[in-house]
Amino acid sequence: MEVFLEWGESRGCTREEMISFYDAEGNAVELCLKSGAKISTQQQNLSTPVHLACAQGALEIVRLMFTMQPEEKGNCLSQTDAQKMTPIHCAAMFDHVDMVEYLVKEGANVNAVDKEKRSALLLAASHGAWRTVHALLNNGADICLRDKNQHNALHLIILNGGRLEDFLNQDSAGCSPLHYACRDGYIRSLANLIRLGACVNIKNNKNESALHFAARYGRYHIAWQLLDSEKGTFIINEGNGEGMTPLHIASQQGHMRVVQLLLNKGALLQRDHNGRNPLMLAAIGGYTQTMELLFSVHSHLLDQVDKDG
Repeated sequence: MEVFLEWGESRGCTREEMISFYDAEGNAVELCLKSGAKISTQQQNLSTPVHLACAQGALEIVRLMFTMQPEEKGNCLSQTDAQKMTPIHCAAMFDHVDMVEYLVKEGANVNAVDKEKRSALLLAASHGAWRTVHALLNNGADICLRDKNQHNALHLIILNGGRLEDFLNQDSAGCSPLHYACRDGYIRSLANLIRLGACVNIKNNKNESALHFAARYGRYHIAWQLLDSEKGTFIINEGNGEGMTPLHIASQQGHMRVVQLLLNKGALLQRDHNGRNPLMLAAIGGYTQTMELLFSVHSHLLDQVDKDG
Protein backbone atom coordinates (compact mmCIF):
# COMPACT_ATOMS: atom_id res chain seq x y z
CA MET A 1 0.00 0.00 0.00
CA GLU A 2 2.85 2.36 0.83
CA VAL A 3 4.26 1.72 -2.65
CA PHE A 4 0.85 2.61 -4.12
CA LEU A 5 0.72 5.84 -2.11
CA GLU A 6 4.25 6.84 -3.09
CA TRP A 7 3.46 6.09 -6.73
CA GLY A 8 0.37 8.32 -6.57
CA GLU A 9 2.27 11.12 -4.86
CA SER A 10 5.00 10.97 -7.50
CA ARG A 11 2.31 11.78 -10.06
CA GLY A 12 0.94 14.77 -8.14
CA CYS A 13 -1.90 13.01 -6.29
CA THR A 14 -1.92 13.59 -2.54
CA ARG A 15 -2.85 10.93 -0.02
CA GLU A 16 -5.94 12.96 0.83
CA GLU A 17 -7.08 12.89 -2.81
CA MET A 18 -6.55 9.15 -2.95
CA ILE A 19 -9.02 8.72 -0.09
CA SER A 20 -11.77 9.36 -2.64
CA PHE A 21 -10.77 6.25 -4.61
CA TYR A 22 -12.20 3.23 -2.85
CA ASP A 23 -13.81 -0.14 -3.36
CA ALA A 24 -17.23 -1.17 -2.06
CA GLU A 25 -15.88 -1.91 1.40
CA GLY A 26 -13.85 1.28 1.67
CA ASN A 27 -10.61 -0.68 2.04
CA ALA A 28 -8.47 1.86 0.20
CA VAL A 29 -9.77 4.63 2.43
CA GLU A 30 -8.88 2.78 5.60
CA LEU A 31 -5.38 2.09 4.34
CA CYS A 32 -4.90 5.73 3.34
CA LEU A 33 -6.09 6.91 6.75
CA LYS A 34 -3.75 4.50 8.51
CA SER A 35 -0.94 5.85 6.35
CA GLY A 36 -1.43 9.38 7.63
CA ALA A 37 -3.95 10.98 5.27
CA LYS A 38 -5.96 13.70 7.05
CA ILE A 39 -9.67 13.94 6.29
CA SER A 40 -9.64 17.72 6.91
CA THR A 41 -6.96 18.51 4.32
CA GLN A 42 -8.32 20.81 1.61
CA GLN A 43 -7.61 20.41 -2.07
CA GLN A 44 -7.12 23.17 -4.65
CA ASN A 45 -10.86 23.89 -4.71
CA LEU A 46 -10.83 23.84 -0.88
CA SER A 47 -12.93 20.67 -0.71
CA THR A 48 -11.97 17.92 1.70
CA PRO A 49 -12.27 14.13 1.35
CA VAL A 50 -15.43 14.46 3.46
CA HIS A 51 -16.97 16.81 0.88
CA LEU A 52 -16.21 14.27 -1.85
CA ALA A 53 -17.63 11.32 0.05
CA CYS A 54 -20.78 13.27 0.96
CA ALA A 55 -21.35 14.27 -2.66
CA GLN A 56 -21.10 10.58 -3.59
CA GLY A 57 -23.44 9.49 -0.81
CA ALA A 58 -20.73 7.22 0.59
CA LEU A 59 -22.16 7.01 4.11
CA GLU A 60 -20.01 4.12 5.33
CA ILE A 61 -16.89 5.91 4.13
CA VAL A 62 -17.79 9.04 6.08
CA ARG A 63 -18.55 6.92 9.15
CA LEU A 64 -15.12 5.31 8.77
CA MET A 65 -13.42 8.70 8.43
CA PHE A 66 -15.07 10.07 11.57
CA THR A 67 -14.40 6.86 13.50
CA MET A 68 -10.71 6.80 12.65
CA GLN A 69 -10.15 10.53 13.07
CA PRO A 70 -12.77 11.72 15.60
CA GLU A 71 -10.67 14.77 16.46
CA GLU A 72 -11.14 16.01 12.88
CA LYS A 73 -14.92 15.55 12.74
CA GLY A 74 -16.03 18.92 14.11
CA ASN A 75 -13.71 20.82 11.81
CA CYS A 76 -14.72 18.77 8.77
CA LEU A 77 -18.44 19.31 9.34
CA SER A 78 -17.99 23.09 9.15
CA GLN A 79 -15.22 23.33 6.55
CA THR A 80 -16.22 25.07 3.33
CA ASP A 81 -14.99 24.62 -0.21
CA ALA A 82 -14.44 27.37 -2.80
CA GLN A 83 -18.21 27.79 -3.11
CA LYS A 84 -18.50 28.06 0.70
CA MET A 85 -20.34 24.74 0.76
CA THR A 86 -20.09 22.47 3.79
CA PRO A 87 -20.37 18.67 3.47
CA ILE A 88 -24.10 18.79 4.23
CA HIS A 89 -24.59 21.02 1.18
CA CYS A 90 -22.86 18.39 -0.96
CA ALA A 91 -25.07 15.62 0.37
CA ALA A 92 -28.27 17.68 0.12
CA MET A 93 -27.88 18.73 -3.51
CA PHE A 94 -27.65 15.10 -4.62
CA ASP A 95 -30.55 13.96 -2.38
CA HIS A 96 -28.41 11.66 -0.25
CA VAL A 97 -30.98 11.77 2.54
CA ASP A 98 -29.32 9.13 4.77
CA MET A 99 -26.09 11.09 4.61
CA VAL A 100 -27.87 14.35 5.46
CA GLU A 101 -29.56 12.81 8.50
CA TYR A 102 -26.26 11.31 9.66
CA LEU A 103 -24.44 14.64 9.33
CA VAL A 104 -27.18 16.41 11.30
CA LYS A 105 -26.91 13.79 14.04
CA GLU A 106 -23.14 14.31 14.15
CA GLY A 107 -23.55 18.06 14.61
CA ALA A 108 -23.68 19.62 11.14
CA ASN A 109 -25.25 23.08 10.96
CA VAL A 110 -28.39 22.69 8.82
CA ASN A 111 -28.61 26.45 8.30
CA ALA A 112 -25.05 27.14 7.10
CA VAL A 113 -25.11 29.09 3.81
CA ASP A 114 -22.83 28.93 0.79
CA LYS A 115 -21.43 31.68 -1.45
CA GLU A 116 -24.87 32.26 -2.97
CA LYS A 117 -26.50 32.34 0.48
CA ARG A 118 -28.07 28.92 -0.02
CA SER A 119 -28.64 26.66 2.96
CA ALA A 120 -28.78 22.89 2.51
CA LEU A 121 -32.59 23.21 2.39
CA LEU A 122 -32.48 25.84 -0.36
CA LEU A 123 -29.97 23.78 -2.32
CA ALA A 124 -32.05 20.61 -1.98
CA ALA A 125 -35.22 22.45 -3.06
CA SER A 126 -33.46 23.98 -6.08
CA HIS A 127 -32.35 20.50 -7.19
CA GLY A 128 -35.71 18.82 -6.61
CA ALA A 129 -34.19 16.68 -3.86
CA TRP A 130 -37.53 16.21 -2.14
CA ARG A 131 -36.56 13.44 0.29
CA THR A 132 -33.82 15.66 1.63
CA VAL A 133 -36.18 18.64 1.81
CA HIS A 134 -38.47 16.54 4.03
CA ALA A 135 -35.56 15.43 6.22
CA LEU A 136 -34.21 18.95 6.67
CA LEU A 137 -37.63 20.35 7.54
CA ASN A 138 -37.96 17.63 10.18
CA ASN A 139 -34.55 18.59 11.56
CA GLY A 140 -35.23 22.26 12.09
CA ALA A 141 -34.02 23.83 8.85
CA ASP A 142 -34.98 27.52 8.73
CA ILE A 143 -37.55 28.01 5.96
CA CYS A 144 -37.17 31.80 6.24
CA LEU A 145 -33.62 31.91 4.82
CA ARG A 146 -33.28 33.48 1.35
CA ASP A 147 -30.62 33.01 -1.32
CA LYS A 148 -28.90 35.84 -3.19
CA ASN A 149 -31.94 36.08 -5.49
CA GLN A 150 -34.24 36.47 -2.46
CA HIS A 151 -35.78 33.04 -3.02
CA ASN A 152 -36.81 31.17 0.10
CA ALA A 153 -37.45 27.44 0.33
CA LEU A 154 -41.13 27.82 -0.54
CA HIS A 155 -40.31 29.76 -3.72
CA LEU A 156 -37.81 27.11 -4.79
CA ILE A 157 -40.17 24.22 -4.03
CA ILE A 158 -42.79 25.78 -6.31
CA LEU A 159 -40.27 26.78 -9.01
CA ASN A 160 -38.93 23.22 -9.17
CA GLY A 161 -42.25 21.42 -9.37
CA GLY A 162 -42.78 20.51 -5.73
CA ARG A 163 -46.15 20.65 -4.00
CA LEU A 164 -46.30 22.59 -0.76
CA GLU A 165 -48.88 20.25 0.75
CA ASP A 166 -46.42 17.36 0.44
CA PHE A 167 -44.14 19.04 2.94
CA LEU A 168 -46.80 19.31 5.62
CA ASN A 169 -47.40 15.56 5.61
CA GLN A 170 -46.66 13.14 8.44
CA ASP A 171 -43.69 10.78 8.66
CA SER A 172 -43.70 7.11 9.72
CA ALA A 173 -44.16 8.15 13.37
CA GLY A 174 -47.14 10.26 12.39
CA CYS A 175 -45.24 13.47 13.11
CA SER A 176 -45.45 16.50 10.85
CA PRO A 177 -42.81 19.24 10.46
CA LEU A 178 -44.98 21.19 12.92
CA HIS A 179 -44.37 18.56 15.62
CA TYR A 180 -40.60 18.81 15.14
CA ALA A 181 -40.60 22.62 15.05
CA CYS A 182 -42.40 22.57 18.42
CA ARG A 183 -40.11 19.93 19.89
CA ASP A 184 -36.96 21.83 18.98
CA GLY A 185 -38.27 25.35 19.66
CA TYR A 186 -38.10 26.72 16.12
CA ILE A 187 -40.63 29.50 16.60
CA ARG A 188 -40.03 31.20 13.24
CA SER A 189 -40.48 27.90 11.42
CA LEU A 190 -43.66 27.29 13.40
CA ALA A 191 -45.09 30.66 12.38
CA ASN A 192 -44.34 30.01 8.73
CA LEU A 193 -45.75 26.48 8.80
CA ILE A 194 -48.98 27.78 10.33
CA ARG A 195 -49.11 30.51 7.69
CA LEU A 196 -48.66 27.83 5.02
CA GLY A 197 -51.70 26.03 6.33
CA ALA A 198 -50.18 23.44 8.65
CA CYS A 199 -52.84 21.92 10.88
CA VAL A 200 -52.01 22.53 14.56
CA ASN A 201 -54.35 19.79 15.77
CA ILE A 202 -52.87 16.99 13.67
CA LYS A 203 -51.93 13.97 15.82
CA ASN A 204 -49.02 11.53 15.57
CA ASN A 205 -49.21 7.77 16.11
CA LYS A 206 -49.35 8.30 19.88
CA ASN A 207 -52.29 10.67 19.45
CA GLU A 208 -50.13 13.66 20.40
CA SER A 209 -50.55 17.12 18.94
CA ALA A 210 -47.78 19.67 18.53
CA LEU A 211 -48.94 21.20 21.84
CA HIS A 212 -48.12 17.94 23.62
CA PHE A 213 -44.58 18.27 22.22
CA ALA A 214 -44.31 21.90 23.34
CA ALA A 215 -45.49 20.90 26.83
CA ARG A 216 -43.03 18.00 27.09
CA TYR A 217 -40.01 20.09 26.13
CA GLY A 218 -41.01 23.22 28.04
CA ARG A 219 -41.41 25.42 24.96
CA TYR A 220 -43.31 28.34 26.49
CA HIS A 221 -43.34 30.65 23.45
CA ILE A 222 -44.18 27.78 21.12
CA ALA A 223 -47.08 26.75 23.36
CA TRP A 224 -48.31 30.33 23.50
CA GLN A 225 -48.27 30.60 19.70
CA LEU A 226 -50.15 27.31 19.28
CA LEU A 227 -52.77 28.31 21.84
CA ASP A 228 -53.13 31.70 20.17
CA SER A 229 -53.80 30.09 16.78
CA GLU A 230 -57.24 29.55 15.31
CA LYS A 231 -57.39 25.96 16.58
CA GLY A 232 -55.83 26.66 19.97
CA THR A 233 -59.02 26.09 21.93
CA PHE A 234 -59.47 22.69 20.30
CA ILE A 235 -56.10 21.26 21.36
CA ILE A 236 -55.61 22.59 24.89
CA ASN A 237 -57.57 19.79 26.59
CA GLU A 238 -57.06 16.93 24.14
CA GLY A 239 -55.57 13.76 25.58
CA ASN A 240 -52.94 11.56 23.95
CA GLY A 241 -53.05 7.77 23.75
CA GLU A 242 -52.68 7.56 27.54
CA GLY A 243 -55.31 10.22 28.17
CA MET A 244 -52.67 12.79 29.08
CA THR A 245 -53.40 16.40 28.15
CA PRO A 246 -50.67 19.00 27.59
CA LEU A 247 -51.23 20.07 31.22
CA HIS A 248 -50.52 16.52 32.42
CA ILE A 249 -47.29 16.42 30.43
CA ALA A 250 -46.06 19.90 31.41
CA SER A 251 -46.77 19.06 35.08
CA GLN A 252 -45.02 15.71 34.79
CA GLN A 253 -41.90 17.45 33.44
CA GLY A 254 -42.02 20.33 35.94
CA HIS A 255 -42.30 23.05 33.29
CA MET A 256 -43.95 25.60 35.56
CA ARG A 257 -44.20 28.47 33.05
CA VAL A 258 -45.98 26.22 30.57
CA VAL A 259 -48.26 24.93 33.33
CA GLN A 260 -49.14 28.52 34.27
CA LEU A 261 -49.80 29.39 30.62
CA LEU A 262 -52.09 26.40 30.16
CA LEU A 263 -54.01 27.23 33.33
CA ASN A 264 -54.37 30.86 32.23
CA LYS A 265 -55.69 29.71 28.85
CA GLY A 266 -58.35 27.52 30.46
CA ALA A 267 -56.80 24.05 30.70
CA LEU A 268 -59.05 21.64 32.58
CA LEU A 269 -57.87 19.45 35.46
CA GLN A 270 -58.68 16.09 33.92
CA ARG A 271 -57.51 12.59 34.80
CA ASP A 272 -55.54 10.38 32.43
CA HIS A 273 -56.40 6.74 31.70
CA ASN A 274 -54.66 5.72 34.95
CA GLY A 275 -56.74 8.14 36.99
CA ARG A 276 -53.84 10.52 37.56
CA ASN A 277 -54.33 14.29 37.66
CA PRO A 278 -51.57 16.84 36.91
CA LEU A 279 -50.81 17.34 40.63
CA MET A 280 -50.08 13.63 41.07
CA LEU A 281 -47.70 13.65 38.11
CA ALA A 282 -45.86 16.71 39.43
CA ALA A 283 -45.57 14.98 42.82
CA ILE A 284 -44.16 11.80 41.27
CA GLY A 285 -41.45 13.91 39.63
CA GLY A 286 -40.76 15.84 42.81
CA TYR A 287 -41.56 19.21 41.22
CA THR A 288 -42.64 21.08 44.35
CA GLN A 289 -43.06 24.50 42.72
CA THR A 290 -45.33 23.03 40.07
CA MET A 291 -47.26 21.24 42.81
CA GLU A 292 -47.70 24.50 44.73
CA LEU A 293 -48.92 26.27 41.60
CA LEU A 294 -51.50 23.58 40.82
CA PHE A 295 -52.62 23.37 44.45
CA SER A 296 -53.04 27.16 44.68
CA VAL A 297 -55.45 27.05 41.76
CA HIS A 298 -57.22 23.76 42.48
CA SER A 299 -56.85 22.75 46.13
CA HIS A 300 -59.40 19.92 45.74
CA LEU A 301 -56.79 17.93 43.76
CA LEU A 302 -55.13 16.94 47.02
CA ASP A 303 -58.02 14.64 47.93
CA GLN A 304 -58.14 12.76 44.63
CA VAL A 305 -56.72 9.26 44.18
CA ASP A 306 -55.68 7.38 41.04
CA LYS A 307 -57.07 4.01 39.92
CA ASP A 308 -54.71 2.22 42.34
CA GLY A 309 -56.06 4.21 45.28
